Amino acid sequence: ALPLLRYSSEQIMGAQVETQLRRLRLNIPNRFEFDSNQSVMNMVAEGDGWTITTPTNFIRAHRFHRQITLLPFPGKGFTRYLSVYRSEMSERRVAETIANTMRELIKTRAVDPVTSQMPWLTPIFRTLPQNTTVT
Repeated sequence: ALPLLRYSSEQIMGAQVETQLRRLRLNIPNRFEFDSNQSVMNMVAEGDGWTITTPTNFIRAHRFHRQITLLPFPGKGFTRYLSVYRSEMSERRVAETIANTMRELIKTRAVDPVTSQMPWLTPIFRTLPQNTTVT
């Protein structure tokens, strides 16, 4: 009976959620949209609604962790990738160093803390091996 608290459709996160809901042919009334992750998480923590979010958005809202339960997305989920691109004129080693540093930071500061709290996310919330190509 609680409303879906949406991220603003003008944000990438909000647009991706809306696209997924359309793909699944789910028509959930749009009553509330927020520009701030902290606002969404605060309202969920207060019991004013529910939301569709990412593990990284959840982990950023640390002060609300005791009041919020993160659950798997029902049905077919969706995926986001972070990628590093370089032009042919830029130094390959610099791009590789940046990519490897970012991969390690994402793993230690996002993936590991989230999966230690919620082991059910381990198979789907992860860093890909170095030089993985996603098509």
